Amino acid sequence: STPVVSASANSLTIRGEGSAQTSVQQGLTKSWSNVVGNGTAISDSFNLTSLTDNAAGSFTKTIANDMASVNYSVSGMIAPLSSQSAENIARCMNIDHGTAMTASAYRVHCVSSTNGGTNVGLEDNEDTMTQVVGDLA
Repeated sequence: STPVVSASANSLTIRGEGSAQTSVQQGLTKSWSNVVGNGTAISDSFNLTSLTDNAAGSFTKTIANDMASVNYSVSGMIAPLSSQSAENIARCMNIDHGTAMTASAYRVHCVSSTNGGTNVGLEDNEDTMTQVVGDLA
């Protein structure tokens, strides 16, 4: 009847739905942040030390306590600037998994396209929110 199945050094397993078990460490968000506007201000965050504005719609987030490797997952979403018309504009956020992604930092690209996919480019947004999951170093 107890929800804690196993507790030892650096490990805590709890009973989830039904008889399934889950690792608390694996299931936690290791870093999250909300970046406002042009990528120069962090409105709120957890385990994030700094933000670098690379260009319009492109910035690098630096994690305070490094991840164990580059094999972590970043997800997120963007909200357009209130001055931007939502009509006929597609927006997405992607993570540059090339040379910019390390155990301590990742680069975010905010991409917009109009008129059925033409005029694709990086563009600042009202808010860019990301979450990081994986193993800490």
